[in-house]
Amino acid sequence: MKLLTILLMIAIILLIHACQTLGILEIPQIHRINSKLDEVVEVYRYGNKSTPVITLIGSVHGNERAGTLALEQLIREKGNKLNEFPGTLIIVPKPNPSGILNDVRHAIDDIHGQIDINRTYQCANNSCPQITDLIKLLVHQSDLVVEFHEAYDFHQINKSSLGSCIIPTHHNITFDTSDRIVRNLNANITDPLKKFITLDRNSCEIPTSLSCYCETNDIPYILVEITGQLEKQPIEKRINQVRTITDTIIGV
Repeated sequence: MKLLTILLMIAIILLIHACQTLGILEIPQIHRINSKLDEVVEVYRYGNKSTPVITLIGSVHGNERAGTLALEQLIREKGNKLNEFPGTLIIVPKPNPSGILNDVRHAIDDIHGQIDINRTYQCANNSCPQITDLIKLLVHQSDLVVEFHEAYDFHQINKSSLGSCIIPTHHNITFDTSDRIVRNLNANITDPLKKFITLDRNSCEIPTSLSCYCETNDIPYILVEITGQLEKQPIEKRINQVRTITDTIIGV
């Protein structure tokens, strides 16, 4: 009986290894970010594990859920095909699990309590929220970081909102990629006032944001602002827009 159990365990391990090798199964890395709530964040890695390294980050604000839902859909629908990516693709679909669950902007950290993740990137070493440390670690491995947010209105209609803007840091790769994204998104939008634009903006307008952290550390970064807060557009449309962006970037 003991021998049978050992053989079964070996068979399972070999099967998992074979599936991963063939790209049939991708097991995420699990990172615990809040022991009190027993929260974990999953990090998926695809591709041939070479360069370029592209990191996609879902909804750090839980009330801007299109990014998380779209990246989870991407993993479900294209999981094994993503291993055809000619480089390394890192996906963090749900960096704010409790925020998504409760449809609120903030996250909960063991030490810092209620936090806005995108206002924590000026923290000193060993004093950051755990999710901030994780994202910092990942972006320093990256040749391009794309982060998905949602705004409450269309920027071309209401300049106080960043909705339907693609906002790159000041690198050639980010502007070139942003322009391709905008072209592909706008191919399906008829109202000129609701079309996306590439917005050249000070990345450090919010000094504690990830965009400023990446700009300061010379890491190419693109901020995506879908128009979607307060259900400004149907969630299905917002998910499709995120998927258009990921298809443009990944190309598989």
